[in-house]
Amino acid sequence: MRSMRSKLMITYFCSMLALSILNICVSVIPTRLSSNDADMVFTLLSQMVCMGLIPIVGTLLSKPRKGEPLAVYGSRLARNWRYHLPTTSKSWLVVVPLAVSFYFTTQLLSRFNVLALTLAQFTFPVSAGTIYTNFGDLIKWIALGALLPAVFEELTHRGLVLDALSDRGNEIESVVWCGLLFGAMHTNIMQFFYAFIGGMVFGFVVIKTNSIYPAMLLHFCNNAFSHVQSYASQHPTGAFRWIAALDDFFYGSNVGLLVGAVLLVANFVLSVWLLSTLQKVSGKPEGLRERWLFRTKKSERFALSLDAYRPAGRATLADNLFMYGAFAMCLAMTVFSYVWGVMR
Repeated sequence: MRSMRSKLMITYFCSMLALSILNICVSVIPTRLSSNDADMVFTLLSQMVCMGLIPIVGTLLSKPRKGEPLAVYGSRLARNWRYHLPTTSKSWLVVVPLAVSFYFTTQLLSRFNVLALTLAQFTFPVSAGTIYTNFGDLIKWIALGALLPAVFEELTHRGLVLDALSDRGNEIESVVWCGLLFGAMHTNIMQFFYAFIGGMVFGFVVIKTNSIYPAMLLHFCNNAFSHVQSYASQHPTGAFRWIAALDDFFYGSNVGLLVGAVLLVANFVLSVWLLSTLQKVSGKPEGLRERWLFRTKKSERFALSLDAYRPAGRATLADNLFMYGAFAMCLAMTVFSYVWGVMR
């Protein structure tokens, strides 16, 4: 008899298989659509079908208890996927500033990633990227590129995946695999590293707050801020001209680069402190089962911990087979994107 982890991971594998097929189709099938329109179609299909419809339908079809009404199982599934408010409302007082600081942390990670790929002789693709002809395009892309991923990517990775991993295993393994799968899902070497870190942060936040909503907020803000920054760079005289001016300062001079680097490192420290604070206010009691991930000798200011116990024993190869398969499939496409970038 298959474990719940195995059943849920079959659904996740099908989701990633559909996403991989969609990626290949978009890459090889010619289209008369503009680059922007093609990106919109891909975003809609990848989010709403690959990471929305397939995970939900697949999970509902694999309900474990015979004779259980579908509505009852759906309600239980929503609880398992943590679709409820955080344990304490104080969590939002930390999550909101964390949403801002985390965006700048991903900017720091992105810069390190670009530097590492450049040193590895990786050639970045020449692409116009998203074109914002007017403010309406910005609103449209915030909906497509921020709201949809916050809803459906979180449903798949912090709902489905975290629920599957909680069956047999521990929180440390769950957070690491949550990050690895999330990074590989992007099938792009340029996004893998900071998506991996982001996936672990989102998983940590969900576990500590016992709610998926804070991770959805973090995800939405990170993507939305990125679109606003891109829009400002294309419309430097508009309402967001101050953002373009800051970009010119930080990227246009050695002094700006140095100041930006110091601020980004300071923001990284702030993000870790906020995560530590979120852990303290979330109300989850600590005990012998806690394993410290990061702890200073003189203070608890940056202490982060997760449970190291296994509630139902260690997962077997059969439990993890489809998870490994999904990861290998997406990782292969990620590696291909790197090899292609080095060879071109």
